[in-house]
Amino acid sequence: RTDTTTGRVDVAFADARLAPGDVPPGLPTLGINGIKIHGGFLYLTTSAQRVFARVRIDEWGRRVGDLEQLAQLPLSPPKVPDDFSVARDGTAYVATHLDTLVKVAPDGRWTPLVVAEGDVKLDSPTSTALTRDEKTLYVVTGGGTGGKGGQVLAVQL
Repeated sequence: RTDTTTGRVDVAFADARLAPGDVPPGLPTLGINGIKIHGGFLYLTTSAQRVFARVRIDEWGRRVGDLEQLAQLPLSPPKVPDDFSVARDGTAYVATHLDTLVKVAPDGRWTPLVVAEGDVKLDSPTSTALTRDEKTLYVVTGGGTGGKGGQVLAVQL
């Protein structure tokens, strides 16, 4: 938690489930990677654990509920969650390495929206931005595997 007026920083809460843990070979050793606040919840991804989760927080960022794992993405082939956007209804759009955009419904059901086998190729998606009307999602990639540099793609929802 950061006080933007004073610059003071402290730990709002800690949970061992948010640490990288034992990471299978080939996966990043990152704990929390993406983080957003929406509707009284702090939403987050943990890359090494391949988890999308949330926890209820108060107006000061203090945890007032249990960590709720909404989705665990598969290990084979690996879907490693990075950053994401959350729609007004709680649906999340998660950039996942190496090449997929995933939609996570509020009940935790996840569906791939853009996959490696499709017409659009995502080269290491890392972040997303949802338009105000929630009809378009912009996806930014790192461009790490294809050697062509990063991308910014518009995905119509």
